[in-house]
Amino acid sequence: TVKIYGELDKETGMVFELKRMKDIIKKEVEDVLDHKNLNIDIPYFNDVIPTTENLSIFIWGKLKKAIDAGKVRHIGLSNENPWGIMKFLEYSKSELPKMITIQNPYSLLNRLFEIGSGEICKRENVGLLAYSPLGFGVLTGKYRNGNVPKNSRLDLFPNMARYTNDNCKSATELYHQIAKRYNLTLTELALAFVNDRPFVTSNIIGATNMEQLKENINSINTKLSKEILAEINQAQEKIPNPAVEVLMATDAKNIKIEIKDNGVGIDEKMLSKIFEPYFTTKTKGTGLGLSIVKRIIEDHGGKIKIEKNKNMAGTTSLINFEYNA
Repeated sequence: TVKIYGELDKETGMVFELKRMKDIIKKEVEDVLDHKNLNIDIPYFNDVIPTTENLSIFIWGKLKKAIDAGKVRHIGLSNENPWGIMKFLEYSKSELPKMITIQNPYSLLNRLFEIGSGEICKRENVGLLAYSPLGFGVLTGKYRNGNVPKNSRLDLFPNMARYTNDNCKSATELYHQIAKRYNLTLTELALAFVNDRPFVTSNIIGATNMEQLKENINSINTKLSKEILAEINQAQEKIPNPAVEVLMATDAKNIKIEIKDNGVGIDEKMLSKIFEPYFTTKTKGTGLGLSIVKRIIEDHGGKIKIEKNKNMAGTTSLINFEYNA
């Protein structure tokens, strides 16, 4: 995440032309790192392990030219976890600037950010830029009762089913009923809830027509009472974080954790490679995320395996730790 401050340019109406920012990032970061063997092709990594943290330090060094020129004022994180946030805050005491924001998903259907990350961001003054606050449009209510409007996201991208499992549908109905009782639309309730959170700096909305945009923007004027928030929390307790299913079991020798999602999933041909360092299917990915996850779990005596779901979209991550009871 990059934040820019300054006076508006009278000709462009922007603080800093986005194309110029894109050009800076492409030249200083993407062209340098994209599809490279970091240990061989990038001299900086000849004696440095290319972990996510060291990559961030390297990228910061490249962007610092633009920062020193006054073109970039602040930077932030994206899709990071509590451990990662704290590591970056630790690095800000010496090598990196402080990360002032983090861009993660957050909504009534996905409140996982509250577990650890919310407290860190509140106490350390790192603002959440919440994306998917309407859960891929599910929290507008337009998909209720099996409806899939033409040219809606789920019509155009049917594989993006993270927010459409049975638990999400049931939770959406609960929130719809809460909104109805208090003369709110489901959209107003969902966005107002995100706006109400003390760790949120910005609620990233999206709209495809003017009516949607007006409703989204007007939600900033909706203040949720203690009674409404209490009912929302009761619904969360009844169906917690329905977009992600987490199961835990123990026996005499093992602690087993199963994390199931219903996202786009992974091609079965790729499953044997996903833990290899630098392997990625993303055009701008580093290929380090899952290899680091595997290393951390193994350092704690565990094992991880990822499988493609058999009867639904998405994947299941199986984590196992052996212990002596």
